[in-house]
Amino acid sequence: MALISVAGLTKVFGSRAVLSDISFEINRNERVGLIGPNGAGKTTLFRLLLGLLKPTQGEIIFDEQAVGKRHEHIGFCFDNDGLYGSLTARENMEFFQRCYRSQQSVELLLSTVGLDATDGRVVSKYSLGMRKRLGLARSLLSEPTLLLLDEPLLGLDPDGQAEFIEQLRKLGTDTSILLSSHDLEAVSSLCTRVIGLSGSVVFDGSVDVLRDETSGAYAGYRKIFYQKVQESE
Repeated sequence: MALISVAGLTKVFGSRAVLSDISFEINRNERVGLIGPNGAGKTTLFRLLLGLLKPTQGEIIFDEQAVGKRHEHIGFCFDNDGLYGSLTARENMEFFQRCYRSQQSVELLLSTVGLDATDGRVVSKYSLGMRKRLGLARSLLSEPTLLLLDEPLLGLDPDGQAEFIEQLRKLGTDTSILLSSHDLEAVSSLCTRVIGLSGSVVFDGSVDVLRDETSGAYAGYRKIFYQKVQESE
């Protein structure tokens, strides 16, 4: 049974349809990449999945319940991480722990993402990669069964991307992941399935299918995807 099901999802702002008739499912323990150009509707989709926006049409079912408001077992990381730069990592985590009424161990979560709970530096002194990992730790406070990651690799160098992906692998199989990115190579290093979005779903299939269509050339991923975008228009 699917963990989350999206059916006929449409979101209109004014006279502009940002998303049109979106349908897909994500199974338990599945890791899915969401790719698409700027303006494709990826962040809008995430806000709808979180219950932060109301769809114009369609429905979202998470764990057999309609999503109408923020669900406690959907974790998220947005590019704007919401962390407090004047606090240490531990102080940030303890603050959000109280907000979420979480019983999760701050020390364990920080250790999970490769951070030290005894580090006395304030977060404003952290590198971008460290902030990304702290944001990931914060998102795990609610013990999510679905984790939404909106462009978590943006701004990271190749080493930073590889390190962040490795932290996601350490989460094991208890958490499903939907990760958006422009970087298809990074997505394919974690996810076995890719959803291509450009206002509507233009591709939904395995990474292997994309690889077969492009004879294994990563540069060809982009070519195939944008061909599918043009065909859908």
